[in-house]
Amino acid sequence: MPAAFSADTIVPARFLTLLANLIILILSLWSRESNVLASLPIEFEEDDYNSVHKELTIGLSVGIALIGIEFIGFFSGITMFKNSISLL
Repeated sequence: MPAAFSADTIVPARFLTLLANLIILILSLWSRESNVLASLPIEFEEDDYNSVHKELTIGLSVGIALIGIEFIGFFSGITMFKNSISLL
């Protein structure tokens, strides 16, 4: 196997990408007010705002939970022992 695919480079890269995804999701959750307003037309009703706000909050929260599950698998080493899973 080439040196570019050794565990010395893949494992830290995977950790950094998981961490970057987690940070992006958390920052998006903190700034969801501006994201909700950007997704609505100029004139909108409060029901539309509440609906989009709820959808965005749920989506980002589910994303954070799934990244947490990824971290559990990463730190426990479950996905490192099966070649078909570790290269996904």
